[in-house]
Amino acid sequence: MNHKVLLPILFVFNVLASYSQSNCEVVKYSTQCELKSGKLVQIDTIILQINNRSGEKYSEIEIPFSKMLKLSDLNAWIEDTNGTVVRKLKNSDITDKSEVSNYSLYEDDFVRTFSLKHNSYPYKICYTYKQTKTQFVSIVNWTPVIFSKVSTRSAFLTIILPKDCVVKKYVNSSEIISADTTGVNNKYVFYSSYEKVDNNQIFAEPFGNNIPKVVVLPKEFLFGVKGGTDSWAEFGDWFLNLNKGSLDLPDSEKTTIDRLIMNITDPKEKAKVLYYYLQDHTRYINVSIGIGGFKAYPATYVSTNKYGDCKALTNYMMALLEYAGIKSYYTLINSSREPEKLIESMPCPQFNHIILTIPFGKDTVWLENTSMAEPFGYIRSSIQNRKALLIEQNNSRLINIPTTSRKQISLSRKTFISFNEQGNADYKTELIFGGNNYEQYNSLNNYYNKKEQDEIVKELVPFQNCELINWEIINSNRDSATIRLNSKLNIYKLLKPLGEDFYLTLNPVLQYTFERPSNRKFPLQIPYPINNVDTAIYQFPDKLVLKTIPENVNVKTNFGYYELTTKQVGETFYVIKKLSIFPVYCDLTDYSAFYNFINSLRDFEKKVIVLKSKI
Repeated sequence: MNHKVLLPILFVFNVLASYSQSNCEVVKYSTQCELKSGKLVQIDTIILQINNRSGEKYSEIEIPFSKMLKLSDLNAWIEDTNGTVVRKLKNSDITDKSEVSNYSLYEDDFVRTFSLKHNSYPYKICYTYKQTKTQFVSIVNWTPVIFSKVSTRSAFLTIILPKDCVVKKYVNSSEIISADTTGVNNKYVFYSSYEKVDNNQIFAEPFGNNIPKVVVLPKEFLFGVKGGTDSWAEFGDWFLNLNKGSLDLPDSEKTTIDRLIMNITDPKEKAKVLYYYLQDHTRYINVSIGIGGFKAYPATYVSTNKYGDCKALTNYMMALLEYAGIKSYYTLINSSREPEKLIESMPCPQFNHIILTIPFGKDTVWLENTSMAEPFGYIRSSIQNRKALLIEQNNSRLINIPTTSRKQISLSRKTFISFNEQGNADYKTELIFGGNNYEQYNSLNNYYNKKEQDEIVKELVPFQNCELINWEIINSNRDSATIRLNSKLNIYKLLKPLGEDFYLTLNPVLQYTFERPSNRKFPLQIPYPINNVDTAIYQFPDKLVLKTIPENVNVKTNFGYYELTTKQVGETFYVIKKLSIFPVYCDLTDYSAFYNFINSLRDFEKKVIVLKSKI
């Protein structure tokens, strides 16, 4: 069969017009991917147009390569507006550097970099290169997006496959414009484009969910060992075979384990002791070499060196548990704070992290093995409420990691505020963090200097005219997933004049600003609950008495709830606010209802206390 679809000329002209005012644009992006004699060869050709000085930052080109991804045939040049070549890339313009992240010990991922610039705008940077693989899991995982903030006018993907190569395809927002299966090979051509988006809207659905994409998987592949993509069970078996034989421990380590769990009979308690042993005696650092993207370093490596990446530490933890007679399972997961939607029909690498799943009867524990400070079984915000791949021989399957409860993720603030006659206030605050805030402040002492710590703590104070006197962080114990921050401030003119009276703004609990529905461009995705409780306890000057106070409020919807209550006990006045926003996904049609809930709270958040002088 041979069929072609032609692109409407009018559509192309409209697309060209829409990009005319950008700093930079991808004029054309073409990829040819051919599988031949066991080699996967991909040739990319990209034409960037730099329209002004602000677009110059995109003239710094980086191309990835590694020992398993060979890079060759790099050519680049500059064309002026007439299409005349005004400069060609020289070997002396090219630099290779290791793509080592700041938490890595060693990686064999590299980038080849160069920069081409011209002194007259607009101009085009044209470059082409070839990448070759002999081992791979996917044939194509392609998108027309070169830079997220740069539009792509037109992009073409050509795939050439042997007749006997059986594949499965996933296509999103891309059009197949020809499919020729009559020749020696099967040839497919896709067309797509991309209009840049500002994805900075609060709790926007992940960028990757909505961009055009083409994924092509072979039915069978070779990457370290043979594997297949017919099902997640088959893909999981490949992962197990790749990591076979990595759980052996040295005798000295076994002796240590025997000593640690000698008098413990409860399997869960044994697992906790071994987990804290992992935290106390190892550290996380990235080591990515060979097929390190999938294969873990053996447990003996971590036992000897006392460090490893997520795969190595997880594998080491599994080895500790196995020796103690406790069954656990590798679990692949996307640990992005707001993960992209999993393509469930395509069993392939869609994960960037690995944890352990341990079943204990009716209870299940998930272990994050790269954290050196979080409690046993704590489900951190970057792994909760998403799908993951549990790896089990012949039975690997997608599972759902549960959502953190509102209680576990709450932010509780209790404030004691005492005023003097001038309207200034002594302000003492006790903050108890859970969830994401707990994770951030639990690491404050380990990753920030004193000046940075002070700045972070000041960001929690909703006032400008204030002086931070002191603060301290208190960890109750390592089994607790909460952390306490106590602080003392002096706040100037917290009581403000209102004619002959004075008014006081209340502490906010709604700390997010959401776009109006007319300005919202992306679906809303809140992956974890938001739960804030604020208790403010006021002692007012003797010469002042309450004149007006906010009425009690109780709002409940499918999106969450809000409460505001006040009470007076003797000379002390209490204001208690509670806000809970549930995990939610809203497309643009349903976003208006969510926004109406949030907007209804703004008036309540603006309520003030008014005081008058005693008669």
